[in-house]
Amino acid sequence: MSAPMIIVCAPSGSGKTTILKSLFQARPDLHFSVSHTTRPPRPKEQEGADYYFVTPSVFEDMIAQNDFLEYVHNYDHYYGTSRRPLEKALRQGQTVILDLETEGVARVKDLYPTSLSIFILPPSLQALKDRLYGRGDESPVQLKLRMAQVAQQFGQASQFDFILLNDNQAHAQAQLSELIKALETHDKDRVDEMSRATQAYQPLLKTLHDEALRSHEGTKDS
Repeated sequence: MSAPMIIVCAPSGSGKTTILKSLFQARPDLHFSVSHTTRPPRPKEQEGADYYFVTPSVFEDMIAQNDFLEYVHNYDHYYGTSRRPLEKALRQGQTVILDLETEGVARVKDLYPTSLSIFILPPSLQALKDRLYGRGDESPVQLKLRMAQVAQQFGQASQFDFILLNDNQAHAQAQLSELIKALETHDKDRVDEMSRATQAYQPLLKTLHDEALRSHEGTKDS
């Protein structure tokens, strides 16, 4: 029985990082693919645990050497997934969890067609905005412009295999853990149940997309 590769995505501010940290504390056997980035570390982020923080020149050298499975360039910073640790974990039979930007999902699925994607939704656009403003590491203008990317991510989420709602962190983490276990054990009934729940979130997804789009369009006139 082969171990799955699972891609987890969410807009910044959706609580994804907190959920994943709780998951890995409960499931240390999972392999978390730590990405490389050129952005500065945020408070409490640790080298090698949250990201590998590198300079743009180092990142571009890695691109030239084909070291990345996928990479993107967002808000003046690179983000990329290194091939070698991921491929080693798969050879060893570990379940691999990828924390990606939505732009990188198609690339990974092209290379690993059996990989599965999970999108984490915030309960509302206001909740997402509150989390972003609360971090305090971006200017108000940057945060407003981010709504364009958020709208794009919500627009892509309907193509994901599963959608989870983070209206309660403990519940969302439990749902993610259950889904991963169901995928690992090929529990078809549980997987089908969570797939039906994904369809039920489509109206909320459309609402969030439309609200984010209006929020961004409102900034262009201000």
